Amino acid sequence: IACRVSVIREDEHDSKSIDINKENIKYKIFCDPSVEIQKGDVIDIHIIKNDIVVDKLEGIAGKPIKYDISLEFMLLERDIA
Repeated sequence: IACRVSVIREDEHDSKSIDINKENIKYKIFCDPSVEIQKGDVIDIHIIKNDIVVDKLEGIAGKPIKYDISLEFMLLERDIA
């Protein structure tokens, strides 16, 4: 499904954790309003440039908001760096 991705909050280092640096990045996803997304869905995103996958994201969808021309939702990526 084609969509647009915007970074809302960059990775922030947690100085309390010595052994693990958890990434905690928020993205806003914009896609066609016909797409069915539910809060809590696990979303895999492949960022493609010139027909080549240059990055992959995985996260949990926030509550979607449907507009006439788009569906928007927050994606919270949680990984271990």
